[in-house]
Amino acid sequence: MGDECVGNDLAEGFVFTLNLSVPFDTTKAQWTNLFGNLSVTSGAVNNIAPTFFSGTMFANDFKFYLYGGLILLTDTNSPPPPNKVLAYERDQYGPARVLWRPGFLFEDTNNDVTRYITHGAGVSVPSENKGFYFSGKRGANWGEIKFPAPAANVTSDKLISLDMAQMRSPEWSNASFPDFIPGRAAGELIWIPVSTSGALVAIGGVPYPQDISDTPADAIMRDITENNRTGPELMRSVPIYNVDKQKWYMQNTTGDYPPALAHFCSVVAAAKDGSSYNIYIYGGYSGSDSADYPYDNTYILSVPSFEWISVYDGDRKLGRRSHKCI
Repeated sequence: MGDECVGNDLAEGFVFTLNLSVPFDTTKAQWTNLFGNLSVTSGAVNNIAPTFFSGTMFANDFKFYLYGGLILLTDTNSPPPPNKVLAYERDQYGPARVLWRPGFLFEDTNNDVTRYITHGAGVSVPSENKGFYFSGKRGANWGEIKFPAPAANVTSDKLISLDMAQMRSPEWSNASFPDFIPGRAAGELIWIPVSTSGALVAIGGVPYPQDISDTPADAIMRDITENNRTGPELMRSVPIYNVDKQKWYMQNTTGDYPPALAHFCSVVAAAKDGSSYNIYIYGGYSGSDSADYPYDNTYILSVPSFEWISVYDGDRKLGRRSHKCI
């Protein structure tokens, strides 16, 4: 479910796999030889699993779900219903299923959650069997969205949650966040293991990512101006969600702030004693001009001090966007 596959003939709907139990030398390895793949467009699935971009993957240790994103509108793509999401089961869990085998399958959402959302910030928490999806872009009245139309041009004020504890009985929920939490698109969401059920931290993003903008040319500067005004603040002040208490907070940050960023990546690492956490972010671009070179920079947000530290400033011609940190 990559982002930059729009108009790319290689967008064949593959899921790539990397076996981290096998050692490899990053200075010598041919990266393409390290990855296996699972095709989601083979056999009977081909007609009902078109390729999406800018969605997310919710996963526990046994299974993953592909959620949200935009389908590229073509004559051959047949989009699934609004309440259908594609899943892949690698192993079974819970009560044994005699006839079970690994593979892809469609499952229904529930509790009025649909797949009609894109460019939100998703995170998986395998230890908790949970997944979360923050804000993003939706259509009018939560209706159908495709690329280039019907457009996803309304900012979502929802936190969508998925409980994967019961195999084939996922529990979806859809809760509004308060007005003091700014919505955005193409940001990142990080889970850290604090308190009873952990906390979510939302970082970056912009109000109007230009890769899916349907704003008329004569008004595009309005969106860019708003991105430039709001984007930096989404790095300087970050929303925090206490999962157990279901309560939102805003937290100011200090230090070497990153610029406004969209389509960057994040990963978290804990101190040995668990007293603090470092949230690493890398790459991305302004969100306002798709022709911009992406950043080749790395920043750390230290928690609980919430101080930004700039640790790497590279060559923008070598930067990345719409990628993932693992």
